[in-house]
Amino acid sequence: MREIEQFLSLVPEAEKADYQAILEYLKHLREHQQPASVKRHLQSLKKYYLYLQMNGLREDNPALALRLKDGGRQRERPLQELLTAAQLEALWLSVQDKKYRYKAKKNRFLCLFSLLIFQGLTTEELCALRVEEVDLEGGKIRVSETKSTMGRTLPLMSVQILLLQELCSNADEYLFCGLTADGLHYLVSTLEGDFLKGKRPSPLRLRQSVIASKFEQGWDLRRVQLFAGHRYPSSTEAYQISGLESLLRAVELCHPLG
Repeated sequence: MREIEQFLSLVPEAEKADYQAILEYLKHLREHQQPASVKRHLQSLKKYYLYLQMNGLREDNPALALRLKDGGRQRERPLQELLTAAQLEALWLSVQDKKYRYKAKKNRFLCLFSLLIFQGLTTEELCALRVEEVDLEGGKIRVSETKSTMGRTLPLMSVQILLLQELCSNADEYLFCGLTADGLHYLVSTLEGDFLKGKRPSPLRLRQSVIASKFEQGWDLRRVQLFAGHRYPSSTEAYQISGLESLLRAVELCHPLG
């Protein structure tokens, strides 16, 4: 409301302002405010004109198509901390070879890490995963929508079927009953192996590594976005390798002498 009131006080006949008038206002803001603040003002203006539309006071929203390229959340990933596809495979082998005191604990542990490594699920998705969402006959898992991700259906790897079958038969409503974000973070942070030197493993890092590895495998942007459950393509684009690296990879795949 404060930002809308400021706009109304500085722009004559703000209710009838056009696209150009809003651009001039944003230009004025840029002279003495940070990009993030300007972006916040723009979002407020979009809501103001949406209010006018909903009340029949205006037919269009002149601010709707405006997007600022700066002032957003920094999405760069610390690539040196992400695991490669080969390291993810080594991680999966290491959790399989790990010594477990109880068979049931081993199965739960392997199911948990398989969904992190193969499907790249978030901590929130894992904690909320229900037994009824696991379709063993169809070889897929349904992931419900969360505040940060879209719902989606993902295929299961063959190695996961028997593991999940045993876990489902001993679970009630939730697949990982009692799982918490802190508990999962601790499990991942205690992983060891030569392939983890210089890395700081965490559930988020594993998910980011899985998403980045899909681009390494040649998946296109839309396919990776659907896999990850990202609401916006820009979230997925942050995981793409640079244009030069993409070009070199294409040459390697397609060159007749390759």
